Amino acid sequence: MRRINQPFLDTDRYVRQQLGDETEAESRRARRADRAARGSTGELVVRANGVTLTGTVRVLDFLGGATIDGGIITVPAGAGGAYTDEQVRDVMGVALVAGANVTITPNDVADTITIAATAGAGVGAPTTATYITQTPDGGLSAEQALSTLATGVVKVTSGTGVLSTAVGADLPSHTHAAADTTSGQFAIARLASGTPDGSKFIRDDGVLAAPAGVGGVGAPTTATYITQTPDLTLASEQALSTLTTGILKSTTATGVLSIAVGADLPAHTHTNDHVAATVLDTGSIDLTLTGQQISAAAIFGTTGGTVAQGDDARLSDARTPTAHVHAAADVTSGTFAVARVGTGSGVATTYLDGTGAFTTPAGGGGAAFNETIQINTWLQQTNTTTSTVMTSGLTYFHYIGRAQAAATIVTAIYKVTVIAAGAITWAEVALFKGTPVAFGNASLTRLGLASIAGVVTVNGTKATAISLITAIAAGDDLWLAIGGVAATTQFQIRGGMAEELQFGVFQTAAVRPSLAASPQATTLAGAAVVPGRVGIRF
Repeated sequence: MRRINQPFLDTDRYVRQQLGDETEAESRRARRADRAARGSTGELVVRANGVTLTGTVRVLDFLGGATIDGGIITVPAGAGGAYTDEQVRDVMGVALVAGANVTITPNDVADTITIAATAGAGVGAPTTATYITQTPDGGLSAEQALSTLATGVVKVTSGTGVLSTAVGADLPSHTHAAADTTSGQFAIARLASGTPDGSKFIRDDGVLAAPAGVGGVGAPTTATYITQTPDLTLASEQALSTLTTGILKSTTATGVLSIAVGADLPAHTHTNDHVAATVLDTGSIDLTLTGQQISAAAIFGTTGGTVAQGDDARLSDARTPTAHVHAAADVTSGTFAVARVGTGSGVATTYLDGTGAFTTPAGGGGAAFNETIQINTWLQQTNTTTSTVMTSGLTYFHYIGRAQAAATIVTAIYKVTVIAAGAITWAEVALFKGTPVAFGNASLTRLGLASIAGVVTVNGTKATAISLITAIAAGDDLWLAIGGVAATTQFQIRGGMAEELQFGVFQTAAVRPSLAASPQATTLAGAAVVPGRVGIRF
């Protein structure tokens, strides 16, 4: 602090000399600051006869705390007039102390002080925690996003907390008796293994297979079946209807069923060492056990602590259970009702086929069929004197229908009406398959063939066996092809009516069957060409 001790009467000269430019400069700065901040128009003037103040300013505003006492002007060190807004901000910017995760930024140009929080401890959640989120988040490093899982029930893994989509094995398992299944129908895959095709049945080893018999048609009549009622077409069946009502017992080695009696049930024992006890429930039953005697008194009613009587309407409430499904392995006891196994009428003459329906096998009544015969039924009207005019070197393809069963060998049936003469280059009969094209050409694949060069030199009905390189499957569209080349006279076979409507079921091709392509393109025969009357047996 500076002190001015010169008598106040000498201020005109002394002040000018001593304060000089400092006082004037300080006065100017104070005036500018004060005017800018408060709009003051005051003025400090030092004269010979004293200090003159004009306007609304005070000496303290200009001299920064100077005092006048007894002619002495005292100006504290560092005094300089009023603070400006900028000075206040500068002081605040220095005085404010930034704490953890906080920044303080003064901006002289913008006249602002910015206080901001920064990321760090205590700000936001940790980025490395093992969160469960709906979708992945780039700001996290160890989260598990549910959107990456397959849709379904979610399973949590003990210890890790990791979520995954549950599979059947993760769900609580339980079983049902067959009698608990009272509606609906099991898929064939739940009943047996194998590929269903409409010609197979379920064996006792749980496999879909064709019943015993030629070509897989019909079940054997001598098998020891278990049927509900007797059937005259079966020789060794046991009909359950001949037994009295009761629990069935199966006899080992023979498999014969009979009605079980008490001795047939699994043995078990009871002890007599009951301890006398009294069970008391004052709201429902008082039960006393003394030796082997039991006495009880029930309180009937519809409120808590009571029991229902036999005629209580609540006992007849069906209470439909919640719908749910089970794997076949969950059914561990009992026998399914016929209606739970397949559709149709389940009687002694029908069998469960591969489609899950009770049907009568081809041949009817469950009886075994020795063979199947298929002919081109569209040519059954024929003239006994008409022969097919077969051109040498041309093969004639006759559509004989869709295969009724699978087979690996067939017999071609036809009648030679004109024998071959001269050297025979070739004479063949073959079986093809392929879809007929209405009013158009066909594309056929050979299944097997046989030479008939030694057969067509004698008139008469012929039965030629054809071993198949490719077996017939049930449902195949079959064609019988016949043709040859003879030096003098080409053989002829019994013919039918010309296929003048050109349905596409009679085709020709200038090819030897044994040299036919696979598939072989054929051409719709002319409307005047007479087809043969042919068929197959298998």
